Amino acid sequence: MSRLGVSDAERKALYQFYYNSKPYPRHKDCIQWFQQKYNRKIAQSTVSESFSSHY
Repeated sequence: MSRLGVSDAERKALYQFYYNSKPYPRHKDCIQWFQQKYNRKIAQSTVSESFSSHY
């Protein structure tokens, strides 16, 4: 199984989902949302990284 990176557009969508939700969703909820939207799983560390100042 090959690992696919998360594109900048996907990170932006995840970021917007998180910050447009009140109250803010848990990382677990973000992972479920991403899986439903893009039909693939991401790790919790990917969620954390997506919200870091690096992006």
